[in-house]
Amino acid sequence: MSWIPKIAVALLALGSATAADAACERHIYNNTDYRWFIEYVPGGVSSSTGGLYFGDFCGNVRNGSCWLPPHSVMTITYTTTAGMTAVNLGVKDPTNYEKIFYAYSTGSTCPKLQHDGSTGGASVNDPADGDVTISSYAWDTSIMPPVMPNGGGGPPDTGMHTKPMPAPPPPTDMGKARAD
Repeated sequence: MSWIPKIAVALLALGSATAADAACERHIYNNTDYRWFIEYVPGGVSSSTGGLYFGDFCGNVRNGSCWLPPHSVMTITYTTTAGMTAVNLGVKDPTNYEKIFYAYSTGSTCPKLQHDGSTGGASVNDPADGDVTISSYAWDTSIMPPVMPNGGGGPPDTGMHTKPMPAPPPPTDMGKARAD
């Protein structure tokens, strides 16, 4: 019966490895009238170095993707494996332009999103490391939202605008008798 102590030691080691893993909760703030697409992008140091959970609107999916509705806040959770987080966070604007940020940390600190210079229509690591605050229609702040002839803020089939479409004008011959 010498296999029983070996199993006990293996289970104890497995339990201690997962107990060392941690999670850091952060947020993505969408302060615009348009939805943005948020996703985990495979790559980075290793596919087994932490993870990224999208909560709220996404059903807490791990390493997936999700649409972030206008004027909303999404909770994201960075997790560690063996005390390290190394994941790629993709943030795509309504023009379909995506920026990918590498999030890295060791120990018990939340990951900081790596970037070079100005990020344009969204701020990363704002208000805290690992957060994203979206404040413009697109990454390129010179791009203006589309204006539709019906007064909507985007093509109706995209769902990128939450304001109701204006009611159509009443017919001009309303209430007049027809002479047929």
